[in-house]
Parts: sequence; structure tokens; C-alpha cells
Amino acid sequence: KTSVSLVVGTGIGMQRDEKDFLPLFVGSFILGGNFSARLMSTVRDNEGLTYGINSFFDGHQYSDGSWLVLATFSPDLLKKGLESTRKQIALWLEKGVSEEELKAKKTTITGSYKVGLSTTNGMATQILFAAQRNLSLSFLDDYPEKINALTLNEVNGAIQKYIKADNLITVA
Repeated sequence: KTSVSLVVGTGIGMQRDEKDFLPLFVGSFILGGNFSARLMSTVRDNEGLTYGINSFFDGHQYSDGSWLVLATFSPDLLKKGLESTRKQIALWLEKGVSEEELKAKKTTITGSYKVGLSTTNGMATQILFAAQRNLSLSFLDDYPEKINALTLNEVNGAIQKYIKADNLITVA
């Protein structure tokens, strides 16, 4: 089928090892990190405009990276899809995330991380990840604790600090 890929994003001037990375990562995960995130539940499930939409970071390993929302729309639904996507991003920027969302996604992130460590491949991948970033192996144990220690103010503060509506670039 013919489709249009939509990208909305911005450079954020932050590398993975900076203190605001995890709060912003979790905030972005709440917006569009998995199938139960805001973007999927609104733009896909409620409005039926896309098969897939998510938000994520790119390029943070060795540079300042970017924050992106990626979606695919049928050409005849692109305008509505873009409007809906922008509306959800605006609400996320204006109101942040809720305590309930933060609690739920902390559980999702730490749970999937621990499940990922249960295989040899998963463990090797995380060890390689730590080595590539000059992290100690204690990172493997500390990561869930760091996620669970995040506060609502840290997450919403990072969103407000790094993602500016005026800086968003849209490409379809």
C-alpha cells in the first residue's frame, strides 16, 4: 500500500551520559515508547489514523542526538494524522506526564530490561552497551534503580528544558 512516513523532531543537544537523559527518555517513552503509550492509544487506537507511531532518541551514543516522532500514514490520512500527532505533542509539552503514567512506565521499562537480561544474548548486548559507553558493569544492576528513582518533576522538567515546540521540524 502507498504510505507516507512522517517525522517530527528536533536536535536536543544532549548525550546519553548527561543527567537529564534518563528523565527525558522516560518522558518520551510515556509519549510514544511502546504499544500502550499516548501516541499509539490516541492516534492509532482511538482515531484509527495509523498502524504505527512512536517517539524515540537517535544518535546519542557519540553526538548530541535528536528526539523524534515517527509515524506512517495513508496519504489521504496524512493531514489528520499530522494534526493529531501535533496535538498530542503539544499536550505532552504543555501538561507533561502524570504520576500514574510515570509509575506505569517505570514498571514497563524496568520489567522489560530485566526480562532482556534473562538470555545470554540480552546479557551480552547490555555488557557491550556498557563497554561502548565506558560504563562500569555495575550499570547493569543500577539501571532499574536509576529509572525507579526518577521523580515527576525531573521527567517533566527535562521535557520542558529540551523539547521546544518552536524548534520542531516536520518532514513527510
